[in-house]
Amino acid sequence: MALVTGKTPALVNWANWAATAQAGWSSSQARLLLADGVLALHAGARTAEGRGLHAWICKHDPTWLGQAGADAAVMRLSEVDPIHRASAVTPSAMTLPLALAHIRQHGHVDAQAFMQAICVGQELAIRLAMALGGASQLMHGVWPSYVVAPLAAAATMGRLRGLSPQRMQHALALALASAGRLPGRPVGERSGRWMLFAQAVRAGAWCAMAAEEGLDGDVALLSETWLKAMAPGPIDAPWLNLDGEEALQLGLSSIKPHCSAKQGLTAIYGLQQMLAQADFMPQEVTQVSLGVPLAYASMLDREPGWTSRLASLVSSPWQLALTALAPADLDLVERELRTPDAALKSWAAKVSVHHDASLETYYPAQWPARLHVHAAGQIHEKLVLDSPGDPCFGWGDAQLLDKAKRMLHHPSDLIRVQQALQLVDDPQALTDFYTPKET
Repeated sequence: MALVTGKTPALVNWANWAATAQAGWSSSQARLLLADGVLALHAGARTAEGRGLHAWICKHDPTWLGQAGADAAVMRLSEVDPIHRASAVTPSAMTLPLALAHIRQHGHVDAQAFMQAICVGQELAIRLAMALGGASQLMHGVWPSYVVAPLAAAATMGRLRGLSPQRMQHALALALASAGRLPGRPVGERSGRWMLFAQAVRAGAWCAMAAEEGLDGDVALLSETWLKAMAPGPIDAPWLNLDGEEALQLGLSSIKPHCSAKQGLTAIYGLQQMLAQADFMPQEVTQVSLGVPLAYASMLDREPGWTSRLASLVSSPWQLALTALAPADLDLVERELRTPDAALKSWAAKVSVHHDASLETYYPAQWPARLHVHAAGQIHEKLVLDSPGDPCFGWGDAQLLDKAKRMLHHPSDLIRVQQALQLVDDPQALTDFYTPKET
């Protein structure tokens, strides 16, 4: 039986909301998340991996939908795009590149319509991931962003193309039928993970276009049977309730201050604070014990950080070594592989990662870390629950522009981020966005 909100199937209410919602898209947080997405899109497109993947996708699919998928892939591989912690979803990458590609292909839309389109897609993505168990899915090998990307893309595309609530129902239903689940671990120096993400975004866009042309999906698909088949653990059906009165989740997304998997950022921030307070010098450290929730304990210490670009963004021993000895490297989105510096390698070897059961109470609303640093004959302890860019830090334009200056090295890219911050006041800025080509 289909899950319902009141007496109406959940998918019907979602479609009505996605097609007609008008509220709150010009909030300061929405502006920042938009600009942060633009930053990530340009940062990822400038990497060697991003350029190569973008060219490969567009070679085999030279349509504007191929371009949209390629843009989504390079934005996501940047690992500097926004993330919603409780759901483990990176919603901007599955909506913003698609919306920009649609504008380039079909012409200008006003800023309000643009914001509405990307925000409805992101909100539904977060809610579906939460209904499927949120961040807990990561422990079971599920990539939440991959699962919900078709739905987010379909909602965004449907809104941009003015689908009626009825046709939006079919767009979302077809997108649910397109959802993947277990993509496997990212392996190799050039993981196919990002290509799969591009494919998921493209599939969602195609579903919306199919619904627009009259193709139908099963609007009863969003059922307990479907959720249980997709979810590795308990489902959380109340997240399907959406009648326009619930608080939106999009504003709770986090902005990453450095190029890193989100799971490692609290540990980085904790060590930064210790060093800033002059508790010890990096050269005095003899041992670091990092405790984290079980969900990402093994992830943070799986491969040495110099074995691949992705490993360098995930490995806490490597990232803490960078924090101590080469902090500017935390902002390098490119992460070219090279023979590791002996001092960095030696410092990373001092770090051990383990499960700290006392931190489970915080997760997944927060992604905590507890550091024990042995230095100069003393043990320094720090518990970190949040890191800069999380909603509680109250980031604004100045902090985001500082991030952009640290990560973007082409003046034109920085201008795009500045334009994104002014989008509500300057709708013409939309026409200036474009993924940079290789220079």
